[in-house]
Order: sequence, then C-alpha cells, then structure tokens
Amino acid sequence: MLRRMAVVAPVRVKPDLTRRSYWASQCRRHKVPYQPRFLKYGLKGMCSVARMIEGFPVRFRMYVSDRMVVACSNYHRHRALDKEAWVVQIIQADCWTRYLCEEIGDFTTDWLVLRDGRVVMIAGGPAHTKDGGAGSCCFVPGQVSGIAMENRN
Repeated sequence: MLRRMAVVAPVRVKPDLTRRSYWASQCRRHKVPYQPRFLKYGLKGMCSVARMIEGFPVRFRMYVSDRMVVACSNYHRHRALDKEAWVVQIIQADCWTRYLCEEIGDFTTDWLVLRDGRVVMIAGGPAHTKDGGAGSCCFVPGQVSGIAMENRN
C-alpha cells in the first residue's frame, strides 16, 4: 500500500491518504457528502442506515487513476448487483469522486447507498495495483476498468 502511494500521490498528500481527517477536509472543501461514522460500528452500523440486499449494505468502490475515474465496482463481490437498478447511485458516486480528483493522483473512494437512495462517501484510500493497495472488489486484480457489479475473478 505505501509503495503504491509513494509512486502516484503528490508529496504533500502521501502521508494523508489513509487518514480520515484528510478525507474529511477534502470532502468539506468540495462539498462531498462524507460519513465515516458508518464504518465505526462495522456491518451492524451500516445496516441501520443503508439499503440492504441479501443481508449486506449496497456499497460501491470508485477507482481513480491519473485524476480520472476509471472504474466502479460493487464492494461485496460475493453478491451480484444489477447495474441498471443502481445506475443513479453509480453516477452520484462518480460525480462526487470527480470533485476530489483535482489534488490527488490515484486513489479509491468507498460509497454507501442510504435507505433513501442517496450515496455518502464512507472511506477513501490508496489506489489499487496488482501488487497491493486497495482491493479489487469484483475486478480481477490489476485489471480495474469499467463497471463491475458481479465477481469477475
């Protein structure tokens, strides 16, 4: 994870990519909805506020490379999602992630779909590589591109 950040993140950002305070300040600055508190209590905490399918919250991971959103994945690879059913939320997560692309080279953001259909960012972190970094979710490791709502592994 640290090796990947050393390659792609600007020097002033490198130590911050894993800190919630960094993401909180970036989200405030760009008016991106950020609610890391939903991660605090794990799955149980998310279940009380999120749309649920097969016992798991609907979550997406957005992948950014060279300041461009390049991919979106269903976070829970063991459970497929219908892309057409979630297109509005995927577009919302994509748009919000683009606001954060200005200052950070490569990174990922994790999004939770709330019961009312809105999306909120719950985490941000380093980019994905086949050698490490953020998990590939439904993508084959090292082949992150497009939209994957079911496991490609």
